[in-house]
Amino acid sequence: MDYPTKMEVNGKIYNIDTSYKTALACFKAINDKTLKDKERAIVVVALLLGKDVPLEDTMEALEKCGIYLRCGREQNQDVSEIDMDYFQDEVAIKTSIRQCYHEKLDDNMHWWEYNELIEGLTDDTMLSKIREIRNYDLSKEKDFKLKRKIQKAKDFYAIKKEERPLTDEEQKNINEFMKQIGES
Repeated sequence: MDYPTKMEVNGKIYNIDTSYKTALACFKAINDKTLKDKERAIVVVALLLGKDVPLEDTMEALEKCGIYLRCGREQNQDVSEIDMDYFQDEVAIKTSIRQCYHEKLDDNMHWWEYNELIEGLTDDTMLSKIREIRNYDLSKEKDFKLKRKIQKAKDFYAIKKEERPLTDEEQKNINEFMKQIGES
């Protein structure tokens, strides 16, 4: 499959920084409550397309960046169906990719390929087992001891709702970035 490497915004073509690590940095910015909405938009666009996108094109670029980050899907997945978190499950993702495909992640791996590898994981991988626990329907379980054991596992592997605070290094990088684009 050919993955997108360029994006057209208001008639101009921009190269996309396609590394899965860049996409993850975008999600960190999106979820950073210390940033204002405008700052989040600018950070996401600048991370993916560079700092040359004119401010007046930011909203169009952000819309297209959103579709890119959703791997071409127009809409986000229903929140009630989410059974994986890129950050909380980072170790399980990397371990499962090595386990299933017998290769380490390349730092420059395309964001869409990264997601395809996750979607293609076999049932015997670490991440698949965690997702299975998260999705297990306890209402069908009759054995009380087993039900309690599974509930403990569900609690242990539950996707945490609270936000992870930014590390000092991440906050420093955001502050420096905002200064570079003249928003601080």
